[in-house]
Amino acid sequence: MEINAEECLKANDNLYLQADVESVPVKDRADGATPVVSIVIPAYKRVSMLKDALSSALSQDTGLPYEVVVVEDNPEPDTGIGSYLAGIDDSRLRYLKNVSNLGLVGNFNRALTVGRGEITVILHDDDFLLPSYVREIVRIMEVRRDADIVCPRPLKWRDGTPLALPEDDGRPAKLWKPLTSWEPFCRTFIPTGMAIRRSSIARSGGFDYISGPSTDLYFIVRAGLSGLNYYNYDKILFVYRWSENESLKFSTRCAFVEAGFPLRRHLLSRSRIPRFITKALLENYSFRALEDIRTNFPDMEFDPSSLTLPSSPVRRWFNAKTADITAAVLRMRKYLYPSL
Repeated sequence: MEINAEECLKANDNLYLQADVESVPVKDRADGATPVVSIVIPAYKRVSMLKDALSSALSQDTGLPYEVVVVEDNPEPDTGIGSYLAGIDDSRLRYLKNVSNLGLVGNFNRALTVGRGEITVILHDDDFLLPSYVREIVRIMEVRRDADIVCPRPLKWRDGTPLALPEDDGRPAKLWKPLTSWEPFCRTFIPTGMAIRRSSIARSGGFDYISGPSTDLYFIVRAGLSGLNYYNYDKILFVYRWSENESLKFSTRCAFVEAGFPLRRHLLSRSRIPRFITKALLENYSFRALEDIRTNFPDMEFDPSSLTLPSSPVRRWFNAKTADITAAVLRMRKYLYPSL
């Protein structure tokens, strides 16, 4: 069933919809120092991957005070995560446990609200930060005091393949401001590795419960439409791990399309660009999404009746060229900004 994009974008009270569910502190910070940064890790059962995420968070190359908060969304009394964290003696670590299951979106919203630092960093439990992350993100957000959200560039790594981490050559990188209302067309936002000022979290509206697996995309568009300033930092500061997970299932990929198409259509309807361009962009998205599903799931049937598909090969060619040019123009914005 197609998602109502306008209703999803209006959903701005997500952070506290499950406020009645308590997150009990199992382990709290021992040093008492006020953190500048809170690295929050929503976790659920994947203890083997959490070890990498937590190790990277606790190994930051900085003298700044920071905390690491693991929010476990598993009310069972004895879990692998609980046993693992019990053996870690680090004064910067906090461990919260939800008394009942909030679900993926609910736990992400809970993680956004539990940090005590001026800056909150969301880290998926299967990803990890490079050692310079905290030092760099604080420097950037001190230089750009207007930045509410900063998302550095990820290194995308397929689990099971050799990992080559980049060396920090010290060279400055572009800190640039995309048009958040155009995010779906150039897809430059990934929530893991995102840094957001604590003072801006409430205005972001949190992650909604109705856009399905596209909740991260709706999050950044909603935040931008609410007036928050979102920047991309064009330097690799974290690793985004690709593995066999929920997002690779047929039902999830279909849900991406069912939520992604109406969002793009809604945003284009608000724009002032010529209709032949908006039509080309929608048709190109529809065709590419359908081809992706058919390629990856050849034995499954997906109903494309809700999509706007091109009528001929010539039309497909025109749509693809229009989309490529549009994306290139949008990304050229970065060259208007200084390197930091």
